[in-house]
Amino acid sequence: MKLSIGFKIAFVIMAVLLIEAVIALVLIRDTTQESLKSIINEEFSQTIELVENEFSFLEQSNIYMANSIIMDSKSLKTIKIDDAVEQTNVDNIILLDSNGEIIRQAGLFQINGQNLQTYHIVHQVMHTKKASSAIERVDDIFVFYTAVPIMDDGVLLGELLVGLQLSNRVLHEMSKGSTIHLAIVGDRAIGASSLDLANKKSFVLLPVDYIEYLMLLEGKIDLLETKIEEKEYFVKARKLRYVDKDTTNASLMLLYDAKHYNQQLATINTIQYSLILVMLISIFITVLFISKHLKRAFAKLIRAFKNVAEGNYGELVQIDTHDELESLAYYFNQMSISIKKKDDEIQKHIFDLEKKIQHISQLKESEKILYEKATVDSLTQLYNREKFKDLFDYMIKKSYREETSVVLAILDIDFFKRVNDTFGHLVGDSVLKEIAQILRTTLRETDLIARWGGEEFIVAISVRKREEAALVLQKLIDIVAAHKFETVGEVTCSCGYTFYNENEDNDTLFQRADEALYQAKINGRNRLEVKI
Repeated sequence: MKLSIGFKIAFVIMAVLLIEAVIALVLIRDTTQESLKSIINEEFSQTIELVENEFSFLEQSNIYMANSIIMDSKSLKTIKIDDAVEQTNVDNIILLDSNGEIIRQAGLFQINGQNLQTYHIVHQVMHTKKASSAIERVDDIFVFYTAVPIMDDGVLLGELLVGLQLSNRVLHEMSKGSTIHLAIVGDRAIGASSLDLANKKSFVLLPVDYIEYLMLLEGKIDLLETKIEEKEYFVKARKLRYVDKDTTNASLMLLYDAKHYNQQLATINTIQYSLILVMLISIFITVLFISKHLKRAFAKLIRAFKNVAEGNYGELVQIDTHDELESLAYYFNQMSISIKKKDDEIQKHIFDLEKKIQHISQLKESEKILYEKATVDSLTQLYNREKFKDLFDYMIKKSYREETSVVLAILDIDFFKRVNDTFGHLVGDSVLKEIAQILRTTLRETDLIARWGGEEFIVAISVRKREEAALVLQKLIDIVAAHKFETVGEVTCSCGYTFYNENEDNDTLFQRADEALYQAKINGRNRLEVKI
């Protein structure tokens, strides 16, 4: 039986390709594994970049939050950090003076010590007067802090540190949507991780040899393999840009589930075997005729792919060969149409998002203005009556915990009507503003001050001993009396106060303070009276 030249060529090529395929399978097995590890390394690099970007976003978010707190205050004494911690997602806020001394701090944990100059970011802000961020170790946890300078006419008044604990939850959010898990490592212990483990205590110590981990961190080893709860992982480590090297040696450990690697390796091997088999069969059948056929078809496809690479998605490929090339052209056309459609949707979505963000910003600004109008007296910038009542209830609850006495005092400007009648209402408003400022600067930041109405102010303070109340309030009356008011000169105040009794309703308490004020008025004014 005579064989055609085409069959002979196909047979020879098939035999050669079969031998080459067997040799290639042996040679590329190791190459495939190395390629997969290179892909894993690329995923590690992308994840590290993502983590660094997340820290950059956290830094900007902390700076914005700190500036919002600082803008609402006129001095270090008036900066309120307790409310900021309660209303935001941060875990710790620390107010420092210009020497790095802690003025006060609030949050889920407290830093021991009084001076934070050992923190690199605190020292850097002192010298550069620019915000700085770093990961600091606080006891057994790691916290991402951003230090923001508090400036007044170019002079550094202090710093505000805003901190977010790098907890399991935070790392889980950072690694969401990724096959790579994250862990913060300090020395030989795990500070936090994104792994969901059945036994949380099984991932407290470093899961690899510490010396090998240090070599991995220095880049002397590419990857390590380890097992956690019967699951195998590839491990990589990286030093973080934001770590304060003076106070902690924290690093980022990344774990890639080896199960994904094995699945990809099996998939690639299957694809390789399948492709070689299809290739051999196809060459055996069509080797005599395929060259010219492929040249025309692939020229069309290459041109089409080039257009897609250049961003031109509309052009379609027409191939009528009734074979795989026609199917390839069909699915390419579907892909091109789909990409164009998705691109249009993405552009529209971006446009809609920008509009929504702008709308949300406008709503937040309006909400801020409405809140200030609802809680602050527009003339004196003190709390109004309703806001005082809300904060006073909280102060009562706090006094039970701290075992202190709450003092309620009402101050009334003596002969204020005479001031308005003699000098006019604008001068009267100026007197109200000056007395409001005296109250703010004389009383403590923890004391409550509000404009009660007209020329009356109301004050609530907490004391350890009841006799302290008379000293504080008498000092306040004396300061007002000694103050030289613009235009008016001297102005005095009368004050009546009382003490909160357990389980007493506010109306009764306020009435008693008002009666004490009345007694101060009839006893000659410019004096202090108490009613128990």
